[in-house]
Amino acid sequence: MQRQTQAIEEADLIPGLADDVAMECLLRVAGSSHPHMQAVCRRWERVIKSPEFYEERRRAGTLSPYICMVQAFPEPTCSMEADKDMAMPGFGLSMFDPKQGSWEWLPQIPDFPQGLPLFSQCLALEAKLFVVGGWNPSTYEAMTSIYIFNFCTRQWKRGRDMLEARSFFGCGVLNGQILVAGGHDEDKNALATAEVYLPEEDRWERLPQMSEERDECFGVVLNAKFYAISGYATEMQGQFVRSTDVYDPATGCWIRTEEFLMADIFPSAYTVAGGQLYAFRRQELLLYNCEDGTWESIDCLPYDGKVAACSAAGGDKLVISGLTASQKGHSWMHLYKPNRKHGAGHGQWQLLQDTVKFRGVVTASCTVKI
Repeated sequence: MQRQTQAIEEADLIPGLADDVAMECLLRVAGSSHPHMQAVCRRWERVIKSPEFYEERRRAGTLSPYICMVQAFPEPTCSMEADKDMAMPGFGLSMFDPKQGSWEWLPQIPDFPQGLPLFSQCLALEAKLFVVGGWNPSTYEAMTSIYIFNFCTRQWKRGRDMLEARSFFGCGVLNGQILVAGGHDEDKNALATAEVYLPEEDRWERLPQMSEERDECFGVVLNAKFYAISGYATEMQGQFVRSTDVYDPATGCWIRTEEFLMADIFPSAYTVAGGQLYAFRRQELLLYNCEDGTWESIDCLPYDGKVAACSAAGGDKLVISGLTASQKGHSWMHLYKPNRKHGAGHGQWQLLQDTVKFRGVVTASCTVKI
């Protein structure tokens, strides 16, 4: 038996091909197929689960973007007998492959088999997905947790907790680290604090405080800096400010920018794609000009709707999800490619086909390359 196992381990990656040629073939298989590839043989499983395989895909330029979404399951879940329309939906992590047009649900966090922490944030770094904070779906208590999904091993692990409980905060990935800022604490007090997670060391460090409290702020990374956009102070309760705090890791300081936003940009959907910052004002898609600090309207949603989340999809393309007025509780999703050469309003909108299993509301999204 030992000799048989050893023979399997030493067998060619692909019979009849030299291992270096076979490896080049494996590197070009879509990341969404890796779980199936691991079931082919033990050697393939060992290769695909290794960090070196991910690095080789990066070297070969075969990494592809996938959109990961915190998305409601098709049917609401509730532990008590109640009106189904009043039940809080359960949330999972769905993943969309823009190239193949395919969808899948990622494995649930073992601590929460019925659904993700409510209002949690998701971020991607290397071949890992990080789910940060949120509310315990059973007790509605604010959580300080960070859970990490490894796409190579397809397994979850829990990282060290945040230094303080915060919900509805801004977050982003900068220089291989995860930054969180603002939000509110367990008593609904808005926060001006911020902290950074160092994945390699599995620890959090405090950052200097921002210039003001920023509950429900939105975080983006642009030009190697972290932006905590808008938000509001405790006593303002939903009256979003137009200012932004920008963290520069080179100096370790925040720089406040007054009137960063136009007066009527609702701070719920921002993303950076191709080095450009985009935002939505109702149905309008806006582009930020870093040189003069102005916003330009470049396009409009093809129909009435409310944008809930937006992510980069490779290059300057965007994946935009939201709700239509006529389909309450169900989401739509578009792939959008701007066309700056022909002026505003000439971008390409492509409605992404889904299935009944993937029509739940999306509350957060991010792009992972695998």
